[in-house]
Amino acid sequence: AVVSTQSTGELPKWGEIARAFKDQFATKTQSEWVDVFSKLDACVTPVLTFDEAAAHPHNKDRGMFMEVPEGTAEPSPSPKLSATPANPDLKIPKLGQHTMEILGSLGYNGETVEQLVTDQVINVSK
Repeated sequence: AVVSTQSTGELPKWGEIARAFKDQFATKTQSEWVDVFSKLDACVTPVLTFDEAAAHPHNKDRGMFMEVPEGTAEPSPSPKLSATPANPDLKIPKLGQHTMEILGSLGYNGETVEQLVTDQVINVSK
């Protein structure tokens, strides 16, 4: 049985166990570990960057990412439902595209908004 210490709540020898894992994983590249675990019945997957995840064969096969008009990858809507598939609106606004409209609807006058732009408090794009 695993017993925790009263004072710290940590598992005994946790630091030693963590170092042993770190040292062992440092003996191979990520690609080599993926190969090792692919031959086992183990739930292990590499930690990927966003771009690596978008390009990963599993995610590509499952359609987990979609390309938006700006040419970047974005996560696809989930879960994927066959009877009611998501139809994402790919018209993503630019940063600051609606700032003037929103601030106007909130009662800000043009002079105040221009000062916020000058002071670089807000971003406005066309």
